[in-house]
Amino acid sequence: MLLNAGQAHLAINPKLFRKVSYDPEKDFVPISTYFRAPFFIVLPSSGPHRDLRDLIAYAKSNPGKLTYSSPYVGSPGHLGTELLAYLTGTQMLHVPYKEASQVYTSVATGEVNWSMGSIGSLTPMLRAGRIRMVAIAAKARLASHSDVPTVAEAGGPPNFLVDVWGGLVAPAGTGPDIVNQISAVLGRVLARPDTIERFRGMGLEAVASTPAETAGFVRADAKLFGDQIARIGIAAD
Repeated sequence: MLLNAGQAHLAINPKLFRKVSYDPEKDFVPISTYFRAPFFIVLPSSGPHRDLRDLIAYAKSNPGKLTYSSPYVGSPGHLGTELLAYLTGTQMLHVPYKEASQVYTSVATGEVNWSMGSIGSLTPMLRAGRIRMVAIAAKARLASHSDVPTVAEAGGPPNFLVDVWGGLVAPAGTGPDIVNQISAVLGRVLARPDTIERFRGMGLEAVASTPAETAGFVRADAKLFGDQIARIGIAAD
């Protein structure tokens, strides 16, 4: 039996919630990731801020006045934005929404100043021409959106990375031979051109990883988001 588990299940929720019914390191054996989706920073198509550099400058001059939206407290978008605020020495006001569709509509209408999200979640407002991407929170530009600079290129902090990923895990005690075999098969499937194209159509990057690499992703994100959660001082029941 395998479990489809993502970044929130393995790296964020154990740090965010006061009590969870599982231990991501003791209860599961990582197999592989199967997708990653980098986050883009978006502004309204017509608004007071031209680009990321302008946005950060305004935040520095007006502590606590710049607003941003996210789906919920503790979401990757929330924690990623707070990381940007921390790295730039600014204070920004978080506006969480109950429905994901409202997150980017609020940017388009000017209800909030900005937000970040994956291509899949941004597409409706982008196609309508109501929001625009000004930076990608990744090490390099995305081939499908090569005109969008990285955060570092756009005047933000270097090595600022925010994304979401999904992966497969097996129950603790699953033999390494089985784990490696499944990981290898998944890697071959994800390398197929039709698979890559299908994932791309959903705004995702088909990305496989070895069991050891997957475990490293979980540990790194647990540390990153755990530090953010402690710094912000949030917790959920």
